[in-house]
Amino acid sequence: MVKLVKKISKSNTGKHLKIPEKSNPLDIYASSVANPENEIVRKEKSRNEIYELRKLAGKIVGGRQKDCGSKILKLNNHPTFDGNVTIMKTSEGKSYYSGLETCGSVWGCPVCSLKISTNRALEVKNTINNVISGGGNIYMATFTIPHYIFDRCDHTTNSVTTIWRKIKATRKYRKLKEQYKFIGDIRTLEITHGGNGWHPHLHILVGCNCSNEEMEEFLTNLFILWKEIAMKMKLGSCSLEAFKIAKVYDGDGASEYITKWSASSELVKGNQKLGKAGRTPFQILSDIVNGISQDIDKDKRLFQEYFNVFKGKRQLTWSKDFKKDYCDYDEKTDEEIAADEQGGVKVFSISKSVWYQINDHNLASHILNIYDLKGVGQIPIFLNSIGIICFHDKSKQLIYSNIEDLPLTSEFSDFL
Repeated sequence: MVKLVKKISKSNTGKHLKIPEKSNPLDIYASSVANPENEIVRKEKSRNEIYELRKLAGKIVGGRQKDCGSKILKLNNHPTFDGNVTIMKTSEGKSYYSGLETCGSVWGCPVCSLKISTNRALEVKNTINNVISGGGNIYMATFTIPHYIFDRCDHTTNSVTTIWRKIKATRKYRKLKEQYKFIGDIRTLEITHGGNGWHPHLHILVGCNCSNEEMEEFLTNLFILWKEIAMKMKLGSCSLEAFKIAKVYDGDGASEYITKWSASSELVKGNQKLGKAGRTPFQILSDIVNGISQDIDKDKRLFQEYFNVFKGKRQLTWSKDFKKDYCDYDEKTDEEIAADEQGGVKVFSISKSVWYQINDHNLASHILNIYDLKGVGQIPIFLNSIGIICFHDKSKQLIYSNIEDLPLTSEFSDFL
C-alpha cells in the first residue's frame, strides 16, 4: 500500500489582502462614530461592498441576477404581501429587506451565495458531527490539474469533473471504498483565475470507518488514480505537491471551508483571500468595484465566462445516501434558501415609489446602515437632503412619497 510521502498540515488558511477602502460621498452617518475601525463601521462598509458587487454582477450576467435585491415581489404571486418593501430586524440585531426578488444564484450573486453557503455549511457541519460521533473519520482532500493561460474555463472545469467521474467508474475505486470502509463524500468545485489562466480545484470531504493512517493511504491511492486518468486524458502530470489533505476534527472546521468556497464570505469580512492560485470570481468583481482592476473589460468578460460555465451547477454534490443517512436538515433548493426569510420583527416599510428611487441611486445598503446607526427617523431626513422627497407616517410605520402610497385611514399629522 502506498504511504503518504508529504507531511500533512492540519490547516491551510492562505494569505489575506486587505481591500482598499472606497470613498463614499453619501457616507453622512459614519462621522458620528469616534473610532473608524469600530466593528459596526466595518460591517457597514462590508454591506456596502457586497451590495455593489451584486449590482455589478447583475449588470454583467443579466437575467434574474439583474433584479435580485432590487425588484419588488409581484402581488399576484404572494397573496399576503402588501406591495411595500419591509425592513426586518432579527433577534441577533441584524437588519434586512423583505419583499424583494431573489435570484438564488450561488455562482452569480454574492448576497445569495453567502446566504446559501452559510446554510449549506450548517448541513455539512451537522453531517460531519454525526459521522464523528458515530466513530467515523473525516478528511478533506483537494485535487487539481495542470492549467495554462489559454485554457478556457469550460475546458478546465469539465476536465476535473470528468476525471472524478472516471475514478468512480473504476474497479480499483470500488475496492478501495470497501477496504477502507467508505461512508460517503461531499464534493465542490472551486475555480480561480491567475497568471496561468483558470485554475480548478476539486475539494472533497471523505468519511470512512478507519484510522488516520488508513485515511491517508486511501486518499493517496485516490490521487494515484487521479494522476493516471489525467495522463490518459493528456492533461499533463499532476504533482503531488498540489495534492492536499487535512484531517477534519469537527463540523466547525469543515463549515469554515464551505463558506470560504463561496468566496463572498471573505468579502463580508472586509478581506480578500488572494493566494498563489489567483482571484476567485467574486474577487474579480471586487477589483472592479474598488478601482484596482487592471483591465475592467477583461475582468467583466472573465466573470461572464465563469458564470456561463457554472450556472445551474450544484455547489455541493453528496455521494449516494450520505446526506439522507447523516444529515438532519430538510432538503432545500438554492432558490428556496435565498428566498427564505430570516425571521425577526417588522420595523418599518418603504413604499414602492420611494424604494425605486432608493434603488436608482444605489442606496439600498446605505438605508440599512442609517437605520442601524441612527434609527428610522433619520432615513427620510437623509433622503430629502439628497432630493428624494418623502414623508414618514409613524402610525403606519411607512416612508412614502405620495398620497397614493398610503392606506385610506392614514393620518397626515406626522409629515416631515
